[in-house]
Amino acid sequence: MDWAVEGSGASVDATGSIIGDTGALAAFDGSASSIAPAPHPATMTTASSGPPHRRRIRSPRTVALGRLSGEPRYALAITRGDVRTVLGRTTAAPPRLTCDYLVTYGPDVTDDMAPVFRALADPGRRALLDRLFERDGQTLGELCEVLPEMTRFGVMKHLGVLEEAGLIRTQRMGREKRHYLDPVPIRLVHDRWTSKFAEAIAGSLTSLKTRLETPMDRIDHVYSIYIKAAPERVWRAITDGDDTLRYYYGTRVSSDWTRGAALSYAYPDGSIAADGEVLEIDPGRSVAMSFLPHWDPAIEAEGPVRMVWLVEPTDDGGSRLIVTSSLIPGSKTEADFSGGVVYIVSGLKTFLETGVPMTAAAG
Repeated sequence: MDWAVEGSGASVDATGSIIGDTGALAAFDGSASSIAPAPHPATMTTASSGPPHRRRIRSPRTVALGRLSGEPRYALAITRGDVRTVLGRTTAAPPRLTCDYLVTYGPDVTDDMAPVFRALADPGRRALLDRLFERDGQTLGELCEVLPEMTRFGVMKHLGVLEEAGLIRTQRMGREKRHYLDPVPIRLVHDRWTSKFAEAIAGSLTSLKTRLETPMDRIDHVYSIYIKAAPERVWRAITDGDDTLRYYYGTRVSSDWTRGAALSYAYPDGSIAADGEVLEIDPGRSVAMSFLPHWDPAIEAEGPVRMVWLVEPTDDGGSRLIVTSSLIPGSKTEADFSGGVVYIVSGLKTFLETGVPMTAAAG
């Protein structure tokens, strides 16, 4: 193999590499020790078993012929500023084909889902899909906020890739172009490798992973009701066990109602329906407590609920009762409390205004 570099100011270093400002005229076989300068402009000529290839090199650049991995392979690199370009490489004799490429990659396979995988491979495009999942029908300007370091044109190109893959759809609304998430291609990927028998198990496992690893934000559920009773009487009904028997699912509350004190709601047979702790208290006005249900193992496993009971006086001498429960959306506790707290608050109102208790099956 021969390399010829025409130019000026080149030399061969101790490693057998040709280095120069622009190049030199030489026939390089790995043993040259010096190269005579040649006039500009530089021209590179490579010669092997086939015809030579010539390429002009504009000044000022750096030309280097360096040894690659193993003998006798070389590459000619031209550097200008921070840009380095490898112009070519050759060997003394053509290597024998090993068919490794075919063994590793096989023949080209047509896959209708290839555009989907290419679109999902980019983290920026996945971020755009996440934003559309949170709120569908966003404009280009709104989606540019997802990738603030990218130009508007760059975001448009990413959206074009997603649309070509069928992951989003667009619709013109006046002068605006709205983008909508289309989950069908992702569902097809899911169906491709998930059988109908494994789907239920896989769904349960992914739900468990999400539930355990993702911090869940609690939402306050607030119930407010006006009662024709003095605030003192309402407060006593909340904290007195004899009164809670009449409206709180037949349970008796027990606590000394001081901050940090334990509290419990017990059925007539002595079994505990729920227990907790007094977190904060303003006697006669409000109490915040932790409330851990025991009537259902699944609800108990979700942990304690923070509840706040607040009594406010009204102008007509009555009271306004506000009960706040902090619940995790979609949890079993939320489903159970949504009806249970309403029953308790309504039962308290009925009991204080009519003297007639509301009863329900314990548990």
